[in-house]
Amino acid sequence: MASSGDGKSSASATPTPTPTATLTTTPAPATSAVTVASTQPVAQPTANATPELVAVPNVVGSDLQSAQETLFPPLRSTSIDATGQGRMQLWDRNWVVVRQDPPAGTQVEALTDIKLYVIKPGETAR
Repeated sequence: MASSGDGKSSASATPTPTPTATLTTTPAPATSAVTVASTQPVAQPTANATPELVAVPNVVGSDLQSAQETLFPPLRSTSIDATGQGRMQLWDRNWVVVRQDPPAGTQVEALTDIKLYVIKPGETAR
């Protein structure tokens, strides 16, 4: 504040500097697409391609390990406790296949899951 000769003070407006920020941007480098022509023929699926059919082998009476080895490949298997107790089959050679679904001789697509119902020797299936 400045003082005048009459004892009154007068406010003088002093400009306050305003901070400024400068943003500098750099454009991203230009990229170009490259097309590569393949010399390998591309297999096109055929409209009337038929799936590979496989006859289900008979594995009833086999231990679970042997049954799985007989089925795979080209089939897959799931084992189920045929006593109804829901037990897991940890040692496959300790279980015997008593039923299979689908039955032996059935034509199925490759990679079909075959259900193997198993019991331990001396048990009775439900």
